[in-house]
Order: sequence, then C-alpha cells, then structure tokens
Amino acid sequence: WGATISDALDTMWIMDLKKEFKHSRNFVRSVDFTKSDEIINVFETIIHYLGGLLSAYELSKELIFLEKAQELGNALLPSFNSPTGLLYNAWNLTY
Repeated sequence: WGATISDALDTMWIMDLKKEFKHSRNFVRSVDFTKSDEIINVFETIIHYLGGLLSAYELSKELIFLEKAQELGNALLPSFNSPTGLLYNAWNLTY
C-alpha cells in the first residue's frame, strides 16, 4: 500500500514539494484499501495510513484523501468488533 507515501503526505505538503505530493496523490488514488495480501497491524495502519490520509486532506482539501480515508476506515471497522471492544492487533481485511 505504500506506508511511507501515505505517512509523508503532510510533510510533502508543508515542505512545498508539490510535484512529489501530486505523484503520491496519484499513487494513493490507485490503492485498494479494502484488500491486502497480508495480515495487517491495525494500530500501525491507523497511525500511518489513516493518519496520513486525514492530515493530507486537512492540509490540501483534496477529496481523494478523505475518500480513501473513509474506504480504509470502513475496511478497519470489523477489527474493533472484539469481545472486549478493543481493536484486534492483527487483522485480515480479505477474510
């Protein structure tokens, strides 16, 4: 999915790296956050991907980041459906 790209979107915007930001936006647009070939770490996914997408939206106001954050958030919702109500540490999005 490109963790470094998602995590660095806000930094690229703040540092006025618009060319890199645009390239990264196009990459993010192509990612399907509803599928993964591997089990994901839910906490790391939230802070790096979801956090990166939301901060990129907040700074740029580009709807693609909000749409992708919503896509990922909806995909992660079942990981909170545990007996304790706390999120699972690991989750298989395609299961």
